[in-house]
Amino acid sequence: MARQYEDVEGVAKRFKLTHHQVYKLMRRRPDPLPHRKVGKRLRFDVEKVDKWFDRQTRTDGEDLNIEY
Repeated sequence: MARQYEDVEGVAKRFKLTHHQVYKLMRRRPDPLPHRKVGKRLRFDVEKVDKWFDRQTRTDGEDLNIEY
């Protein structure tokens, strides 16, 4: 099966986030949201994004905290 990619808008819709929150997660350390720049556009490998999201639960069971 071919890899699937989304843009910033697609990732924002997928996780019900704003564009600003997606950009913030891309800069997050130590585990930034995986992305690739293709020309002037950002692309997100859906499989890598899903794996990244699954890793985001903290050890105390709390979900990823994104400031709104």
